Amino acid sequence: MLLGGKSIGRHDFTAEDCTNSIDVIGHARFDVRFAGFVVYQYEHWDHEGWSDGCLSRIDARTNDAGRTSRVQGEPRKAVRPTRRSPNVDSLQILSLSFLVAALPVATPAQGDDFSHYASPWRTPWDYDGPRGAAHWSELDPDYAACNTGREQSPIDIRNARKARLPPIRFEYRTGPVEYAINNGHTIRVNYHDAPGSGNFLVVGDKRYHLTQFHFHRPSEEYVHGKRYDMVLHLMHTADDGEVAGVAVLLEKGHANQTIQQVWEHMPAKEGQEQTPGVDLDPSGMLPHDTGYFQYRGSVTAPPCTEGVQWFVLKGTVSISARQVAAFARLYPNDVRPLQPLNGRVIVESE
Repeated sequence: MLLGGKSIGRHDFTAEDCTNSIDVIGHARFDVRFAGFVVYQYEHWDHEGWSDGCLSRIDARTNDAGRTSRVQGEPRKAVRPTRRSPNVDSLQILSLSFLVAALPVATPAQGDDFSHYASPWRTPWDYDGPRGAAHWSELDPDYAACNTGREQSPIDIRNARKARLPPIRFEYRTGPVEYAINNGHTIRVNYHDAPGSGNFLVVGDKRYHLTQFHFHRPSEEYVHGKRYDMVLHLMHTADDGEVAGVAVLLEKGHANQTIQQVWEHMPAKEGQEQTPGVDLDPSGMLPHDTGYFQYRGSVTAPPCTEGVQWFVLKGTVSISARQVAAFARLYPNDVRPLQPLNGRVIVESE
């Protein structure tokens, strides 16, 4: 299950700090959420200011990997009250392991409101300059892996070993898209599907749920030293929390109608725009050839979380010069430099 973006196992815990696992709704109402569900609600009405009874002590055990489950540099922000009431006793939640074990993993709350844009990063960063990629780990302790990790992305795909890899299958379908998002670094579309619904990547017997897709210009990945005009990253998460990224290399040619549906609504500045009436099929952005290269890497923006299974498709998809130019007017170079392989093995489907 999730506690403030971290996976925790079935353990008893005491919680008095809900900084990263609550939503503050109203004057002083604290919804303590696990896996998106409200499991405890604490209210304090105080005309002098916010209650802070739920904000100072959580002790929860992370799983052995100790990894966060939210990726692509987008940990969800907590809302912290700015004023405190001194007369509120601390909130204690004891022995909730029976409840924790019964909740599904990483499931959005039924009533989550995504209509208001908020920056997905606590600490700003850039691709170049003083806050550029060479300095990401200096900006925030959460970004430490960016400059110290050993399995970072992107890479140049070279010397791949041929292997009998499981076929890759895309169970994508046409569905409504609510918002086109400009997050200050790329154009992105998020999915908030209910469990068991939505779009899926299937590799062998493992299923990954499509959570978002976004773009880079030019491509972050190289293949045999070649860089492409753009790349599409489709990000997925499995029930066990493992993240899988699919990289689709884009080359100038004829226009892609699915991408155009997003382009017609992409905000000119950071924020999000509603996309009324837009039904989008992500498979319209996939090549016919779904042979692939596979390696273990990371998300390519802070916090550079490792443990991502990357599938770089061999086939390419066409995008028009006008579509590339439209994106370039916003982000002419939203790419992270190539990262060292550090002994990792790249495998290639036969």
